[in-house]
Amino acid sequence: MVFNIIFCTYSFSQADSKDTLYIESVNFTTETVIAISCPNFDKNFEESIKFKVVINKDTLAVLDLFLSKVKYTRKSKDIDIRAKYIYEKENGIKIKICISNFDVLVDGRLIKSSSKFLNFLKGLAM
Repeated sequence: MVFNIIFCTYSFSQADSKDTLYIESVNFTTETVIAISCPNFDKNFEESIKFKVVINKDTLAVLDLFLSKVKYTRKSKDIDIRAKYIYEKENGIKIKICISNFDVLVDGRLIKSSSKFLNFLKGLAM
């Protein structure tokens, strides 16, 4: 819910910007009793979420490059989320990315292991 308020606020205030990346994250060493899924991220961490907005064209170009080369696994896996990204493209496409310490989901699909992509995303969240 908090993310939606922040998301809408930035969406309207950034109307003249092209592509925008909205980031919600918590400390990656945060421990929980159960694994936190992407849909439950906001609810479970609402008190400790940090927000960030990225509009830097170079950073978003690197993100686009990673996304264009992503390979998906055939298997499904629940991952313990510590950061959630909403990438809003100028053309109206929205891409949701969720990451744990070891895995990346793009629009709910697990990608093949890519430490460079994971480290890039973690760096953005800090």
